[in-house]
Amino acid sequence: MFERAAAFLREAQSKTAGSGVSSTKVVWLWAGMASIYSATLATLGGVSVYIFLGRADPVFWAATGALWVNSLGFAASVQKGQHRAATEVALGQQGGEARP
Repeated sequence: MFERAAAFLREAQSKTAGSGVSSTKVVWLWAGMASIYSATLATLGGVSVYIFLGRADPVFWAATGALWVNSLGFAASVQKGQHRAATEVALGQQGGEARP
C-alpha cells in the first residue's frame, strides 16, 4: 500500500501534459482532506458545547456551515477548472499545434 502511495506521489510530481496524474490532484486531495477535517472538527465541537452547556452560538454555526460549503464547493470548482484545462490539452494534441 505504501509503495502505491509513493508511486502516486512520484508520478504526480512529474509533468504529464494531460496524460497522467497531475500535481493538481494531490493539491485537491490535501485541500479537501484538510477542509473536511476542519469542518468535522468544528461540527463535533459545536455539538459537544451544545450538549454540555445547552446553548448554540449562531455565529459559530454559521462559520461551521461556511466550512462545509467551502469544502464541498472548492472541490467542485477546482474540478471544473481542471476539466477545462484537460480539454484544452486534448484539443491541442488533436490539432497538432502547441499551446502556451
